Amino acid sequence: MFDIAPSKVRLPPGTSASAGFMVQSSDVPSNGQQACPVVDSMKVTLPGIPSAFTIAEKFTACGGPTISVSAIVGESELTATS
Repeated sequence: MFDIAPSKVRLPPGTSASAGFMVQSSDVPSNGQQACPVVDSMKVTLPGIPSAFTIAEKFTACGGPTISVSAIVGESELTATS
């Protein structure tokens, strides 16, 4: 699991910011898998926001249908934890 708490980002009108999250999945086959599935994108739905968005990023997702996703935080916080 991730040790990252959600954070608020306050922006003055007319400015922008970057935010993100980290994803953790296994690349080792388990539960009888012969190979790990590779996905090309991830659909993201945020609490309280009706529409989802897609992130085009290829990664290996072994170990079942569940992967770990960190809280969404400002980009500077992600850089500090890498």
